[in-house]
Amino acid sequence: MDEDVKLARKEIDKSLTAIWHIYLNKNMWGSVALDDIKSLAISKGLSVDSIEEVEFGYMSKTKGVLLKTNLGSALYPREKLEEIEFYNKNIKPIKNHEDFWSTVDWFLPAFIANRKISSAIKQSNINVINHKQLSTEILQKNFEQSLTSIYDFSNIIPITEQTLSKSKAISKHVPLIREAIFAFYSGMKIVAISSLIPIVENIISTIIEAHDSELTL
Repeated sequence: MDEDVKLARKEIDKSLTAIWHIYLNKNMWGSVALDDIKSLAISKGLSVDSIEEVEFGYMSKTKGVLLKTNLGSALYPREKLEEIEFYNKNIKPIKNHEDFWSTVDWFLPAFIANRKISSAIKQSNINVINHKQLSTEILQKNFEQSLTSIYDFSNIIPITEQTLSKSKAISKHVPLIREAIFAFYSGMKIVAISSLIPIVENIISTIIEAHDSELTL
């Protein structure tokens, strides 16, 4: 695509985007008339081929306005995300969980039941859905209290002996990992963590360098 075409495309996108932002800033997309949208498009130098009310989406239908011009088309939603029932019931909770793990600077623990994770977090006075009501500092501090409940012998030992021992990249390290776990829960946390660092480095190197298609984590 040459520079002239890119520049033209940019100008078109700017005009179509401007229409969206003008009515969005006025909170009018739920009620603005098609004739008003058409008039605004014309004032932006666009020739309107057609404009109509539509419904779009796959699993859930959302109302919108489809604007077709001589230079391109745009589909403007009539509803905001927070006004869409499907989003609030099915997508927002997942996004809240993703934001939560990012905020506490941790990750969703693998091989541990969600019920156990949720219970431990609730005991730390954290509501994942409304976690943004707390500052990052308080949220991280409270979350740290749940770690010992999430990672305990009831799940760490089975994961180590049954899951990690079957991994081609990790199995050779299981004896040392086992000793590090016992050291950690015996109070020698610095020793345990220090001993795990080279093990983790070796596991990563093994995964990166391996060409065995049967290699598993």
